[in-house]
Amino acid sequence: MEQQIEKTDNAGMSTSPSGENFPLPGPVDYERENERLRQLEAEQRAFGREFVVVMGIGFVGAVMAGVVADSVDRATGKPGKFVLGMQRPSPPLLLEDPLPEPGHCSGRVGGPRCSAHDRPVRE
Repeated sequence: MEQQIEKTDNAGMSTSPSGENFPLPGPVDYERENERLRQLEAEQRAFGREFVVVMGIGFVGAVMAGVVADSVDRATGKPGKFVLGMQRPSPPLLLEDPLPEPGHCSGRVGGPRCSAHDRPVRE
């Protein structure tokens, strides 16, 4: 049976399949977020890190973001990448994946090199 996402008349709100409501961002929110990202990028570049954006954090993207974030410079042993995961909202994705817990990967995978999903992303 195919699930349907209910449309709502709540202007300025987005409702998840579980019924949780989230305010949609407005112009001021976008500018604030863009400024926050500019500052974050400058801080990470000051540490000598490359700023990497992973578009799509479903099953494959979440694992790839974790693998890239866990990578280290072979010469120094220090992390060289800062990873930012971005997800475009889409009804099929919302029906397929639960709302991820902040700071945790939403996917479960196997394999010795993909164990990043079992620990918080912020670690």
